[in-house]
Amino acid sequence: GPSNPSVPQLADTYLQEEKILEPQTRKGDISLETLAQKATEFYNDGKFLEAIGFWEQMEAKGGMSPDDYFFKAVSLLRLKQYENAIENFLRIRSMEAENQKFQKETNWMLALTYLKAGRPDAAKAELQQVVRDGWRAEKAKKLLELLANDENR
Repeated sequence: GPSNPSVPQLADTYLQEEKILEPQTRKGDISLETLAQKATEFYNDGKFLEAIGFWEQMEAKGGMSPDDYFFKAVSLLRLKQYENAIENFLRIRSMEAENQKFQKETNWMLALTYLKAGRPDAAKAELQQVVRDGWRAEKAKKLLELLANDENR
């Protein structure tokens, strides 16, 4: 990227790094497993709208896990549906007791979503939490520095 990227450019760069490493396997209802595999395949192929369609079918069947909500939210973010993405990331946060797996990732992605949505104050709070969490802390510090520089202009 550019040597002095803007906050949105750096957020875009970080966003491009996210992939689902393996499809989720579910016990029981084969149709949910098939939907999950299709959603994963489309997500990894960059076909976010199609992936969301499969997650919405899963949601209608009551088969969404926090993992599914996470990648649905990332898909919404990539489609520039920022408010819907924020809503899904906040839903994951509310599921923390059920599954703590994606909490640090959720903080990070929520920060990027707030940046893309033009909500720097909300992003700052999330980025500060990312720094405290330690995961992606250096990237979060870089974004916080850029935000501080933007404020001082």
